Amino acid sequence: EMTLQITERRVAWRTTSGEESSGVVSFASEPDGSTKIHFSMIYDSKAGWQDTEALSERLQSNLENFKRLMETGNC
Repeated sequence: EMTLQITERRVAWRTTSGEESSGVVSFASEPDGSTKIHFSMIYDSKAGWQDTEALSERLQSNLENFKRLMETGNC
């Protein structure tokens, strides 16, 4: 679920089911017109996050879902 949304600046979320995690994405306009994106995620290492391959897959999935949300407004 989204826990914070500041238009064009910051989005924060936390999981409501499955492995516990939360995160925040911040956006900053650059002088050249591009956007700098900072992604930070917090997770419980004892809640199924020990497997590095599974972690990589989860992170990739989270980033794809985030991209879809930002582009379309739908996860």
